[in-house]
Amino acid sequence: MSGPKIGFDYRIHLGDMDMAAQIWLKEGRLTPARLQPEMGHIAGFGSRKKAITVLSRLWSRPVWQEGLGRELLRDLLVHDHRVAYWGLLMVAYPFAAHGASDIGRLLMIQDELTTRHVNLAIVRRLGESEKVRLATRKLLITFSDWNMLAHPNRGVYTAPLCRPIKNALAIAFLTYCALVVEDTTRLTLSDIEHLPWLFPFKVNISPRDFDNFPAFSVERNGPHELKVGVVH
Repeated sequence: MSGPKIGFDYRIHLGDMDMAAQIWLKEGRLTPARLQPEMGHIAGFGSRKKAITVLSRLWSRPVWQEGLGRELLRDLLVHDHRVAYWGLLMVAYPFAAHGASDIGRLLMIQDELTTRHVNLAIVRRLGESEKVRLATRKLLITFSDWNMLAHPNRGVYTAPLCRPIKNALAIAFLTYCALVVEDTTRLTLSDIEHLPWLFPFKVNISPRDFDNFPAFSVERNGPHELKVGVVH
């Protein structure tokens, strides 16, 4: 019996994301062939291949190829690339979104967590295998490299202070990502604010945040809730 399909086996360096973002913004696309000459700093053919595969997947999801998703990503990369990178990762890799959710839930009940805590949470969901342990380790290192988790001691992680997200563009982008990641057409504003995979951020959403984004529709859901979706 084969293990779970994960596809996440390389630490994504922040510098490589910056490089990829510049190419995508300038050329409008990012292919493995285009990345190949840019990855000479990574030693070893196997490691380079993994890095190229992971990076190209982040930027080649269909939602970023045209329409609202492409527009939001392009504009946000100029203003807040860290939020954009987080959304890219959550959309491209279900393993990353589920892992971030596990981490977010753990941080709701404890101030710090260990590699073992995260491994146990992910193993309960996917089963135990070397592939799962490797992917979990790469995910934690990536989050630490991106300053989404603090790493004060070996094997110990804590959440940095949650970054408030108040910019309407960033809120629209994260809302769009949430609809994709959760595979749904509508979510309540409260649901989005409390998604555990958004643990690095404190998201406070107002209906007015979507005033300049007519592709979003905000409707009342009962007397006290609002739901948001995308108009097709």
